[in-house]
Amino acid sequence: MASGAELPGVFDELRQFGVVEGQHLIVDPRGFESREDQFPTLASDLIASGVNTILAAGDAAITAAQAVTRSISILGISDDMAGAGLVRSLTQPGGNITEVSIRSTELNSKRLELLAEVLNDARRMAVLSDPRITSSAHLKILRDSAHSHSLELAVYEAATPEDIAPAIDAASKAGAQAMNVLASPLFSFNSRQVVDRTAVLRLPAIYQWPEIAEVVA
Repeated sequence: MASGAELPGVFDELRQFGVVEGQHLIVDPRGFESREDQFPTLASDLIASGVNTILAAGDAAITAAQAVTRSISILGISDDMAGAGLVRSLTQPGGNITEVSIRSTELNSKRLELLAEVLNDARRMAVLSDPRITSSAHLKILRDSAHSHSLELAVYEAATPEDIAPAIDAASKAGAQAMNVLASPLFSFNSRQVVDRTAVLRLPAIYQWPEIAEVVA
């Protein structure tokens, strides 16, 4: 459910281990184009096609995959899979799942600090947040971090690809001097839209993955 264009780092690593797209790996673009309510059908279709492993990014995709198979391997990538109840623990996930927990709560705060260091005169910061991923508790941590660095912080939400450009436009119109794009599969899979829009508005931004800026720039 991915392609080399959207997840360059993943596919570069796979090639180093001899896994080549088109030979050992079949790419299904629906993983990037489907809405969350379509994930269960997509997961069922993948199982019926005879796949050996499913890569699922985000809690909704992982939950859909877990619901349709207890035998086919699932590689799940999420913020905190144990905290979300998707695995028993990080050391012993159990079942047919191998997990990668990104722990983006800490990393999102660190990126905010980096923006403040690089842009010495910037005091009005915006965050682009996916409300399905980022909790109110997580946003409180970000606000506390901003306050400790004497920064103003405004949150702009996008839950669908269509929400991304308007959210970035609203941040720019409100006077944001920089944007912290929070961790979310939505923003990773639509990275070109995010980067292009912030570039048009000349709005400095920092992202979850360095490959986003490197590939799309």
